[in-house]
Amino acid sequence: MTIEHRRGVVVLALIAAFMVFVDGTIVNLTLAQLASHLHASRSELEWAVNAYTLSFAAVMLGVGAITDALGAKWAFVAGLLVFTAFSAVCAFATSMLVLRRNPRGRFSPLGREA
Repeated sequence: MTIEHRRGVVVLALIAAFMVFVDGTIVNLTLAQLASHLHASRSELEWAVNAYTLSFAAVMLGVGAITDALGAKWAFVAGLLVFTAFSAVCAFATSMLVLRRNPRGRFSPLGREA
């Protein structure tokens, strides 16, 4: 592996980690708007935040096996694509049900695996 290839891998891993960080931050910063636009209760808002963290932690345990089966490159690409798609679904959510189920957290660990 050349030094340029290694740098590219590090840059991609940092971009993926930044995406996950920004995604979690956006949810926390927009809680007031979520409450007013989606008529969410306090417990629903808590679940919108906690569902992401809980599903992220649960899937993180099995990411090593998925990476071994698919290969690191394909697991990384698949995780980023699915995470991005589900983030778009959550961005256009019209109810708290979509945010509570929060599939983004399930695919975030794949996007962080490099």
